[in-house]
Amino acid sequence: MLRTLVVGLFCIFSTLQPSHEEMVKIFKIDRISNCESSDPFPAFLLPEYGVMYDRGVVCFNCTLRIVEQIDGPMKYVANIKRCEKDLTKCEFFNEIEADDLCGYFSKVEFQQGFLNNISSTLSCPVQPAEYRFTNNKWDMTSIVNLPGSAYRWNITATVTQLTTGRVVYCTVMMARIVVIRKKGNRNKQRKN
Repeated sequence: MLRTLVVGLFCIFSTLQPSHEEMVKIFKIDRISNCESSDPFPAFLLPEYGVMYDRGVVCFNCTLRIVEQIDGPMKYVANIKRCEKDLTKCEFFNEIEADDLCGYFSKVEFQQGFLNNISSTLSCPVQPAEYRFTNNKWDMTSIVNLPGSAYRWNITATVTQLTTGRVVYCTVMMARIVVIRKKGNRNKQRKN
């Protein structure tokens, strides 16, 4: 379900490639945590997770635990806030909604792009299990073109069961765009 956040972000931002080889941008996730609630969510991330980066690709290692069957239809909402680097000020940036999350689970493109290395297939109704993502790769080349690397991005993602109105999953992610400048190959001319 966390993977649907990325799909939504792809819908917001246009695909742009870095203008030259000397600059590489990466989407760096500083932290991911489950939202706090007095009523525990039936779907949640286990606290141990790992994130690796290689240019525009992010590799996730995490476990999503589902403790009860979750019936569809389900709606996904990501609320995105743009924050100052020191987090003193955050403002609403955008909201992404997907009314048919179960439909995404059944699409081959979504499975290949975001559920490409998972221990069990996600489908609706979602069955109780531990879904392990091992080196699950997300291509984030479009996302790294968020407007400016001078911000941090606070993203709250929720999944709501539409028939009951119950929130069944909620995570908060803090991320940023990191710019890495590489020295290009320069031909030096020697003065004689």
